[in-house]
Order: sequence, then C-alpha cells, then structure tokens
Amino acid sequence: MDLYIGENIKQLRKNMNIGQDALANTVGVSVQAVSKWETGQSLPDVGIIPDIAAFFGVSIDSLFFGEDADCTKSDKLSLPDNDKLYIFQVRNGEILDREKWDRDSHIKLAVENFNGTLNAEIWGSADIKGDVGGSVNAGNGVACQNVGGSVNAGNGVACGNVGGGINCGDSVNCGNVSGEINCGNSVNCGNVSGGINAGDDVNCGNISGSVSANNSIRCGEIYSCEKLSCETLYAKGSIKCGSIECGGDIHTEEKLDYKFN
Repeated sequence: MDLYIGENIKQLRKNMNIGQDALANTVGVSVQAVSKWETGQSLPDVGIIPDIAAFFGVSIDSLFFGEDADCTKSDKLSLPDNDKLYIFQVRNGEILDREKWDRDSHIKLAVENFNGTLNAEIWGSADIKGDVGGSVNAGNGVACQNVGGSVNAGNGVACGNVGGGINCGDSVNCGNVSGEINCGNSVNCGNVSGGINAGDDVNCGNISGSVSANNSIRCGEIYSCEKLSCETLYAKGSIKCGSIECGGDIHTEEKLDYKFN
C-alpha cells in the first residue's frame, strides 16, 4: 500500500486554509520541515504523527494512506445540521464524544472579531475570550464575557451579562441575567429578570421572579415573586411576594408585602 502522507498533509492544510507555519508551530517543527513533508523529501518523525493527525482531526490511517484525506474525520460522529458551532477535544485523531472528553482540559476560544450570532456547543470546559452573540452549551464549566443567549454548563458559569437563562451544575458568577437561573451551588450576580433556584446562597441585585435557596438570600428588591424559600433573607429593597417560607430571620430595609407560611 502506498504512503501519501506528504500529499495528504498538504491537502488537509489547504482545506483548512492555513499556512505551513500553523502546523509547524503546533507540532514543534520548522516551516522547512513541513515543506519537505509536503514535497516528499522527508517524512515526519513517528513520535509526532499522532499530533499531526489530531491537528487535522483525522485518523492516523487517513493521514498515511489517504482515506478521507479531503475532509476531517466524521465516521464516528453524527452531528445535526443546525448552524451550531461544535468544539471538541481530539486524541490520536479521534474526536472525543460526550463519554470520553477530559473534564480537566480547558478549550480556549477567541471570538472578539466575530460579528454574527454564535451558537456553540463545547464538549469540555470553555474559556471564551470575547462576546458570544448566541447560546453556549458546555459539558463542564464556562468562563466568558457577555453572552447574548442562554448558558448551559455541567459545572460552574463565570460570565459577564447573559441575555438568556443559566442552567449549571455548580455556582453562577455573572453580571445581569435576563432569564431564570438554576444551579447546584451559589448564585452571585447583578439583576436577574427571572426566578432563581440555587443549591446554596443567593447574592444578587434586584430579582424579578420566585427565589429558592438552600441557604441565605441577599439581594436588592424582589418583585413579581410567587414564592420565596430560604433559611435567612436580607433585602435592601422592598419585597412583594405571594408567599415566603423562611426557616430563620427576615431582614428588609423597605416594604415587605407577602403572606407568611
């Protein structure tokens, strides 16, 4: 069986519209070395073959023998055609699906020059530089700037302002949130235009909606609230709520309007 690794590297690189320097910098060789591979003057060292395959997102067999060399590897993964950006971890040329990706690895994404609406699903922890116009879904934590849509994360969320709701497995540390917040731990944010369901403390600005916290609630004003549940409540502004279930003290600096249960 013939080897076409040099031709395949060249074709894959052109498909990605990148220069030889991008590959060279990633795998730790000179641009001249990449040029020699592509012209057939030499072959890559065996130790960096997996790194080259991972860079292009293809199998090692495809890199050597030209199978599916004109496209990235997709036979192990079926994704919907939904105009969403999927970001994966790759190991030895294999895309790591939701059952295999490394939770301790952070995927860095820069979108500061992106002017459109970005809807991203990230299989791992996401460190995003720049504002995201759409929604973000991550298997682990999310750290970012402003998000135009919602955020769903398997772990904590640390962002700027969020234009939709937040669902996460750990704490929320954000600016203003224009939707509901559901999290497994504490909530620290600005104003929230929706309800909050938190596994621990809530520290926010004004809240529009019902609030449930397993510990204390510290906030500004609460309004449009059907039910409020917590251990202790501290509010700087007025509270207008259908009912309050509080195991401890209630402290407000202004008007308190509710039915105590």
